[in-house]
Amino acid sequence: MRVFRLPIIMFIVGLLIAGVVVEHIGTDSVTTDQRLDAEMPTVRPASSVGSTWYCAAGSATGDTTGFAEQTVSIANTSDQEVTGRLTAYTDKGDTLAQPIRVGAHARQTIRMSDVVKALWSSALVELSGGEVAVSQVFQGPAGRAVGACSSAPAPDWYFPSGTTRNGSRNLLALFNPFPGDATVDINFDTEDGARTPQQFQGLVLRGGRVTVVDVGAVVTLREHVATSVHSRTGRVIVQQLQSADGREGGQEGLAVTLGATTVSKVWTFPAATPPGSEAHEIVSVLNLGETDASVEVQVQIDHADQVGSVEPYRLSVPAGRSATVDLMSDGRIPKDAIRWIIARTVEGSPVVAERVIGAKRAADSGGFTYTMGLPVGATRWLATLGAPAWASSSVLAIANPLAVGDASVTVTVHGAGGAKDLSGAITVVVAPGERMTVDLSAALGNRTEASLEISSDRPVVVGQLLQTKAPVEMLTPVAYPISGTIERFGAIVDPQVSLVAADALDDTGSSSTTTTAG
Repeated sequence: MRVFRLPIIMFIVGLLIAGVVVEHIGTDSVTTDQRLDAEMPTVRPASSVGSTWYCAAGSATGDTTGFAEQTVSIANTSDQEVTGRLTAYTDKGDTLAQPIRVGAHARQTIRMSDVVKALWSSALVELSGGEVAVSQVFQGPAGRAVGACSSAPAPDWYFPSGTTRNGSRNLLALFNPFPGDATVDINFDTEDGARTPQQFQGLVLRGGRVTVVDVGAVVTLREHVATSVHSRTGRVIVQQLQSADGREGGQEGLAVTLGATTVSKVWTFPAATPPGSEAHEIVSVLNLGETDASVEVQVQIDHADQVGSVEPYRLSVPAGRSATVDLMSDGRIPKDAIRWIIARTVEGSPVVAERVIGAKRAADSGGFTYTMGLPVGATRWLATLGAPAWASSSVLAIANPLAVGDASVTVTVHGAGGAKDLSGAITVVVAPGERMTVDLSAALGNRTEASLEISSDRPVVVGQLLQTKAPVEMLTPVAYPISGTIERFGAIVDPQVSLVAADALDDTGSSSTTTTAG
C-alpha cells in the first residue's frame, strides 16, 4: 500500500499549529448514530435489509417545456445486486410504479417522464439492500442542475439562500409520501424583514402527492429570501428549485437544492469557486434560535504558506433572521487562490449555512449553484456522480477540518461491475486544515457511469464541483455519508488563531467535555 503525503492531486494548506484543543467525538452509542443519521441524507450500510430514498420533485413532461426535467440516478456500490421499485407521485395525486434492478457496483438511471407524464412528479425509491445512494439530474430551459434525494422525511426544512429578483423564479416543492395529510407553515426572511404570508400558514399538503409553491408570487422582487418550513402535523420532504435568466446583467442558470433539516455550530463547504473565476460566492446564514448568533466564515486557502491566510468574515445574525456575505466583495481573497470554506458559530445560537456561486454565462464560465453546507463529518462517503458524459470537468474535494490528526484517505471507484482503488490515490494523507482534490475527468477517463467511495481513518468532509459543456454551468453534487461512520465536528482548525473548539451539541443543546493540552 503506497502512502503519498504530497501527491500531485493534493493541495496543501500551510498552517503553523501553536496549540491544541482536543474535544471528544463519540459515535459509539446507537442513539447517537440514529440522531446523526438525521443530520443530512445518509446511505444505509451494507448490512441493512433495505434502503428508502425520497426525491422531492422535478418536471416530467417528456419534452423541453418542463421547468426542470428530472432523471433519477441510482448508484449501487455494494457487492450484491439490489432490487426494488420506483413509485412516482404527481401534483395531481396520480401514483405509478416500475420495478428496479441494479447490479453490484453498477448504476441505473430513470427518466421520470418515462414513468409518468406530469407537470411535477416526486419519486419514492425502495431498494432491497444498503450502500445504495440516489441523486437527481435536471435539465430545463434555464440549464442543467443536480440535486440530492433525502433518506428520510422530516418535520422542519431550512433554506438560508434564495432570491426573487427580476428575471428569476423561486419554487418550493413539498412532497408528502404518506397517505395522511400534512399541515405546514412556510415563513420567509428578506433584506427588509420577516414575512409570514397568510396563505402559507396551515398549508395542507395532501397525502401521496407533491405540492409546488411559487415563492416569487408572494415575496416579490427581493434580492435575498431565506425560507423555513415547519410541519404542524406530519413529515415531508422539501426542495427548492430556482432559475435565473441573466436579466439586468445578473447570473443565469438552474439550481435545485434539498433543504437542511438541522441547525449546527459548524458547516463546511469542501468545494468552492474555481480559481480565477468571475463568479460571486455568497454565504447565507439563517438563525432559527431565540438568541443572536455571531458567525465567522473562514476561507481555508490551499497553499496558505505561499499565498497567506484570509481574515475571517464576521456576521451578526439576529434571532429569527438571516444574513449574507459576498466573499468577493472586498478583495481580501486572492483572485487565483484555491480554497474551501468553514462557517461556524462563535457565540449564540447554532445556525444553518448555505453557499451560492453565481455568474453571468460566458464562453468558458457561468451559471449558478446552491450548496447546503455539511453539518457533520464521516469516515465513509459515497459520491454518486463521478465524471458524467455531459460534464466538461469534475473535481472531487476531500477536506480535513479537524485541528489535530492526519486523515488517511482512500478513494475507490465503483462501476462496470467491480470496485478498485483510484489510480494515483491508493492512500493519501490529509493533514489538519488541508484538502485533497482529485481531477476526476482525468482520473476516470471514459468511465462516465462511475461512482466513488471515500474512506478515511478520521472524519473528513467531501464535496464536488462539476462544470458542464456548452453552455458552461457550475454544479455542486452532494456526497452522502454512510450510516454508522458519521461524527459531529470536534475541534476545528482556524488559520487566524491556531485552533478553535467547536461545541458538539446534542439534541438537548449540551456540549461535550473539552480538555486542553499545553
